[in-house]
Amino acid sequence: MRLNLPEKISASIRMNVAKRKLDSRKIKNIHGNPLEQWGVAKIKKDIGKDKELKKNFDGQDLDRDGIKAYKLLKLKELMDYVSENSPFYKELYAKEGLDSSQINTYEDLAKIPLTDQEQLASHPYHFLCVSRKEIAREFTSSGTTNMLKRVAYTQGELLEIVDSVISGLKMAGMSSNGDTLQIMYPTITATWDPGLVLSKACDLAGFRSVINDSVDAQSQISTIKENGTTVIIGTSSFIYDFSVAANKIENVMDLGIKKIICSSEPLTDTMRMVIESVWGCKTVRQWGMT
Repeated sequence: MRLNLPEKISASIRMNVAKRKLDSRKIKNIHGNPLEQWGVAKIKKDIGKDKELKKNFDGQDLDRDGIKAYKLLKLKELMDYVSENSPFYKELYAKEGLDSSQINTYEDLAKIPLTDQEQLASHPYHFLCVSRKEIAREFTSSGTTNMLKRVAYTQGELLEIVDSVISGLKMAGMSSNGDTLQIMYPTITATWDPGLVLSKACDLAGFRSVINDSVDAQSQISTIKENGTTVIIGTSSFIYDFSVAANKIENVMDLGIKKIICSSEPLTDTMRMVIESVWGCKTVRQWGMT
């Protein structure tokens, strides 16, 4: 669909607003692990705008113990929030006789009942803490169980995910100088549209990206050649199968792939060994944020 001029201007403004909200854009690879830096920056930002947190943490170095203490306080805050706003958790915590005042150490986490995937699959909207009007996008995933589960995100939450994805790509070695990310999530294995999030993250970070959701190895190879792909991301099983198939077509080690990111599924040592032997580059495992 082609945008008219007012729509293009509006989209540009939204993009610029989003960029200003992203902490990941300020992080440089030369200063250590970008994802860790992003996490610490988010915590410091949160402390700076919260009176109670300032009282506990302002002026302190955020070492491991400090971060653990912060996370426990935020969990208690989250429990209060969902107890008030989510029909599911309001009922669950009332049934268990549980509230945040009972969670004061990490050992107390055992008191919090786990959520079954069946509950999320059956009643996804009972988990919501906001009106459905505030939902910007919903993702549906079967994970590894083939049980469809729906998770909803507000606009602010989507930006948080994009922000973390940018930091993760930086940690994997992506840069705006010559790198192109090829996003390989075949539609038959991914109903939650990860390519959309990844491509938007690349747009906001100033990275180049290309999406190819085909299961055909030759199509993926052609896309690599046409776009100068240097980094590949996809599910672990698809990357493995693609690597085996691609190796039968030609010597893909000459295509210039610098890093391969496997996500969404376990990556066994055997799978990693095969993938790295085919492409001649490092393969890393990335966990999703949902």
